[in-house]
Amino acid sequence: MRGEKAPGVWIVGAALAGSLALAAAGTGEPPPPKPAPPSSQEAEGGGRFGETVEVRLAELYVVVTDAAGRPVPGLAKSDFVVREGDVAQTLESATDSRELPITVGLAVDTSASMFAKLGVVANAARGLLEGLSRGRDRAFLVGFGPRPELVEPTTGDLFEVSDALAGLEASGTTPLWASITYSLGELEKARGKRALVLLSDGADDDGSRAFADCYRKVRSVGAPVYLVIVNNEAARSSGRDFQTRLFISRLERVAKAGGGRVYFVSTREDVGPVYRQIEAELRSAYLLTYYPQGRAASGEPGPVAVALARRGLKARTVSSAPPAR
Repeated sequence: MRGEKAPGVWIVGAALAGSLALAAAGTGEPPPPKPAPPSSQEAEGGGRFGETVEVRLAELYVVVTDAAGRPVPGLAKSDFVVREGDVAQTLESATDSRELPITVGLAVDTSASMFAKLGVVANAARGLLEGLSRGRDRAFLVGFGPRPELVEPTTGDLFEVSDALAGLEASGTTPLWASITYSLGELEKARGKRALVLLSDGADDDGSRAFADCYRKVRSVGAPVYLVIVNNEAARSSGRDFQTRLFISRLERVAKAGGGRVYFVSTREDVGPVYRQIEAELRSAYLLTYYPQGRAASGEPGPVAVALARRGLKARTVSSAPPAR
């Protein structure tokens, strides 16, 4: 089922050429590891042999937008410059992920303060589901308040997820950070393109330790998190009000770590366009692939930076390198 696509901004995506497309889409075996080059002694036929290090293909989803925040199509491998730590990476491919399957986690605040908003929110979330492709894309639903709960497990039957939205009931407090962590635990089971879209009224009832756990989880999973905050105070000041500054900075750190985004919406606004914008951005991303260089010594991925050869464009992606597959 497909709804209209509104132009918008989102996080990551793209398509992989040839046999690599199966691995990117999660429908086939990952590509074989690429052996490290031989040491100088091996190359010269020396008597000692160094250890062979397997380097597996890394996949990096990147959203590119122009100055107006609109997704930019038609870029080639030569338009991207990727660095992992201090080491420039040689790209194997940079492709459009428009037709790749995607797994979307929907997380909805069901605390008592959402009582009057749940119906509107559920309708808006259905709009996002309508933009997905039934039978190809997958989704799941988490409700949180007073604790996160998997309301509908990951499924390709998007109608089931849509129906589950209608059954949400408001009660309890808002364990925001714990709910993001919980939702990412479900999302990390999926392969390929994936994202978490969470809506809350902006309460934070589970404290600094829960935030620290949440932030580590975002960096570990490496998937974009979109946070839609329905809060008049935050919307009026674009998240810069003194009383909400710490909370908003935490939201922005979570979004940035995965290459997602925070949206501030007043209670009088329709959140439908925000969901449609996110869905459009999901479709607009690129998938960059490379065999990581510079990891051999430690085996650990480093911070990732993506630059663009063309001026006026902006790239968003995960802040730390994805694990090699």
